[in-house]
Amino acid sequence: MKFNDFFKKIFSIRLLLGLLIGGALGYAYYHFIGCRGGSCPMWADPWRSTLIGMAFGGILLFDTSKKKAKENQEPQE
Repeated sequence: MKFNDFFKKIFSIRLLLGLLIGGALGYAYYHFIGCRGGSCPMWADPWRSTLIGMAFGGILLFDTSKKKAKENQEPQE
């Protein structure tokens, strides 16, 4: 497997979109709802909340169905 194929497989458009949307929602949560007193360290910092949102978005939109679809496909004659 070439490096370029591996890079395309890992960083698909769907994953990058999930990271972008998740990061935006994480920052929005910090800005509108976040913890101002610092009692909840997860959402009290804008960088941390953005990274957590990116992680959630990346996990939700990570595509694993392509490999399964190729395995189940029978060769055509």
